[in-house]
Amino acid sequence: MSKFFNVHVHIETYVPPQFGIRENGAHLAVGGYGRNVAAAKYSDWVRIRKTLEKLRPPSVTELLLSNDGNQILEGCVTNFFVVCRKDSGSDDGNVPYDYGNKNNFEVQTAPINDGVLPGIIRQLVLEVCRNEGIPFREVAPSWSKHEIWEEAFITSSLRLLQHVDSIQVPTEWQSAHSKTWKDISWTKKQFQVGGPGMITTLIQEKVVEKAILEGYSINWPITLNTGPKLKQALLQQVLILIPILQAPDPCLKIVNQHKKFESHNMAKGLPSMKGTYGEQK
Repeated sequence: MSKFFNVHVHIETYVPPQFGIRENGAHLAVGGYGRNVAAAKYSDWVRIRKTLEKLRPPSVTELLLSNDGNQILEGCVTNFFVVCRKDSGSDDGNVPYDYGNKNNFEVQTAPINDGVLPGIIRQLVLEVCRNEGIPFREVAPSWSKHEIWEEAFITSSLRLLQHVDSIQVPTEWQSAHSKTWKDISWTKKQFQVGGPGMITTLIQEKVVEKAILEGYSINWPITLNTGPKLKQALLQQVLILIPILQAPDPCLKIVNQHKKFESHNMAKGLPSMKGTYGEQK
């Protein structure tokens, strides 16, 4: 007896954006229900995800998932975080704040028990918050409190950590799923920091450093599992390689940058990087 299986595959190109530039911020829209089995990689999710695309405006780079239009769980392929002013008991959070003090903020992301993917970079973010003394809670960010959201970012092993420039949510959640994005009335939050904020920038830097130094397996140009000095040299290079990889001819630029770092590393007493990248075709 013959058996037939439906196999769904989602494929798209992606180049990690350069850190720290406002124009490279993610534009998000809440437009789908949470997954039943977030930790499982099953092809039916690809089919479900395809139906969500009709809800995604062209300017939106990632769809966020929510079961009620208020508690935001995660993105289709990312984990979602917000940096909010600590709730001081006031309804709108409009109290005097020292914006240079990280203790006045709280990082929030939905807990695994809510049905979100336990991403590698998600775990790194939580470890960084713990190590750097940044207050955090594993609780689904609530859209009803978006007025006290100062920053937001998304994470994945491909993009590492990308700051969010804007988020939009359907005004009428229940009826949104029977429409296309053109027919939906949206409520939009535009972040005003002009790029990644103070907390996002700190976490971004520490996550990159931690991922490299601890040899995490991530979808990035370089895989690291070496001694301290070589890791230091590689860390310097990977921070430069991020924008280089977006160039029209990245391989040529990598070779030129590689030569510059050879001289720099020798002057600093760091190891030679010859052979690090291997042959580039």
